[in-house]
Amino acid sequence: MDVNKRSAGQPTKYNDKFTPQLAKWICRDKNFTKDEDLAKALSISISTLKNWKKDHPEFLAAIKEGKNEIDRKVEDALLKICLGYDYEREEIEVHTSDRGEYQKKKTVTMHVSPDPTSIIFWLCNRKKDLWRRNATIELDFDKGKAEINELFERMKKEGKKIAPTTT
Repeated sequence: MDVNKRSAGQPTKYNDKFTPQLAKWICRDKNFTKDEDLAKALSISISTLKNWKKDHPEFLAAIKEGKNEIDRKVEDALLKICLGYDYEREEIEVHTSDRGEYQKKKTVTMHVSPDPTSIIFWLCNRKKDLWRRNATIELDFDKGKAEINELFERMKKEGKKIAPTTT
């Protein structure tokens, strides 16, 4: 049975031509990522939204595409902030001469430095093994003691003095 030709209940609001594109636009431009928000924007119930996603693969694909597009834009913006960037800005200079005052437009290149917080966020999420915030450090005291003794021996051979520690 065709889902658009139902025998009972209210006729569906689903339109093969417009509904997928509308859902994509809502997810992309309005950044509605929750089913509740999307259902409200389409003036349908959540159960209807879930049925449409199940019954119309093109509808589900459009939602995913809209969400992916906005995710890519945010990723690009975050990367730009992490790396720093240049942009041009027009400034108006006011000059005075013997003939009076005049204005001159000037294009200035401005630089935005990389943002350390954004860099940390990026690295903690993209390179979790290297940049996790709560890293676990395993200490091998025997190995560490041997390395320290070796360092002291090298320093003695090179004639460097080791300052006594005070406690």
